[in-house]
Amino acid sequence: MSQRATTRGTPNTDPAAGARSGARSGPRLAESCQTGDHDSVRIGLVVNPASGRGGARAAAERISTALVADGHDVPHWAIDRAGDEDTLAVMLNTCECALIVGGDGTLHALLPTLMRTRTPVYVVPTGTENLFAGHLGMGASVTAIRRAIGDFRTGEIDLGECSGRPFALMCGVGFDGAVINSLARSRQGAIRHSSYLPHMWRCANATMPRLAVEVDGRTIVDDVPGSVIIANSPRFALKANPACRARLDDGVLDVVFMPALRGWNSMAWLLDAKLGRHVKVKGLVYATGTRARVACDPTRAVAACQIDGESAGELARPGGPGDELECIVRARALRVVVTRESACDVYQ
Repeated sequence: MSQRATTRGTPNTDPAAGARSGARSGPRLAESCQTGDHDSVRIGLVVNPASGRGGARAAAERISTALVADGHDVPHWAIDRAGDEDTLAVMLNTCECALIVGGDGTLHALLPTLMRTRTPVYVVPTGTENLFAGHLGMGASVTAIRRAIGDFRTGEIDLGECSGRPFALMCGVGFDGAVINSLARSRQGAIRHSSYLPHMWRCANATMPRLAVEVDGRTIVDDVPGSVIIANSPRFALKANPACRARLDDGVLDVVFMPALRGWNSMAWLLDAKLGRHVKVKGLVYATGTRARVACDPTRAVAACQIDGESAGELARPGGPGDELECIVRARALRVVVTRESACDVYQ
């Protein structure tokens, strides 16, 4: 993809938006609506002991005690960075659903295994943002979990894949990537919302990378400074949702480019997004497609990347995703437990 050309950007129009608008009328039931008597369900309980500043372990014990008392079989697995994913996959292959006690980062780390086993997942939110669980109405209380297991409705959602790495929420290049990479370099243990503030301040005066963005072979931005979000879900940190039209069940990724010379300008875009008015601001580029590519001019500002809120290095630098970031959609790649409180659609 050419990094420098004459095209400076495209208007804030999305040719797929009209076609998709009819599909956005409200929540639908899951495709696999498995109801009935589940007197005993084998539930794989996977916990990240570090999540929730150590509270995830206590939450897992409380949930396990309640579910065993209800007559369910609940094998356990504690996440270890050096753990055996194949052994976890063997366990999940024998389970009817997986309860993941952790945050968005925990789910992100487990996506390859969950894609392999096709085990319906319910995330018990104990992380910082908990965007995935919040969007799908997955609560942390024993009552909410018992209700979901009792109903036992399952469905499928899309995932994105960024340079071979699956993601459930989004990936980003630019300001958000810089903030998360900065945090990752100094992180020691669990974090809070306030943990991001000094890193946002540090990145506020940084020069934004000059990016080229292509969606389904069509160049939408070429050699323009700013940030880009490639989203599978509409949810973003601090309820600033740039890809506000994104859905988990539409078979496309939403690509949002926000032009900005410096980090301050990117922060202004995120404020507009939090207020729900960014899509009306001149300069924003919003597109959808099944494949997106992002490249930068490596001789200028660094293009930092994040995937599902986790550091992903820098474009065209050692340890990063490569000279270009390429994302594709993986339709119906993840099975989920569908709750009554779900705020989004799954495939029907």
